[in-house]
Amino acid sequence: MDGRKWNIRGTHHCKTPFVVYLIECITHKKQYVGSTKCMQTRWLSGHKQDCLKKRAIASGLAKHYSEVHHDSLKCLEITIIDSVNSEDRLKNCEDFWMVNLGTLNSETGLNTRDEVKS
Repeated sequence: MDGRKWNIRGTHHCKTPFVVYLIECITHKKQYVGSTKCMQTRWLSGHKQDCLKKRAIASGLAKHYSEVHHDSLKCLEITIIDSVNSEDRLKNCEDFWMVNLGTLNSETGLNTRDEVKS
């Protein structure tokens, strides 16, 4: 959101393990970074349910949608932005992207501090 351009390295798809993804609210230009061990699991379903059922405490993403969008997820754009070769490296990679994309900044991001590894 700061104008920098990032290259996404590698080829990613729904079967890529250990991925970091970016969810953007294209209406408000706010971003959320998350990670999952397997894209085929129900990770997206969990985010959708948190948003639609207004589970604001689940994540900054859910809070934003429950307060602003109410019942529409049409303005979500999801992109796989990175992957690693092991679960041990996944959280560090996710934290890297949260910091570098500024998703911990309440003006541009939807992540919260408690989502960052200590």
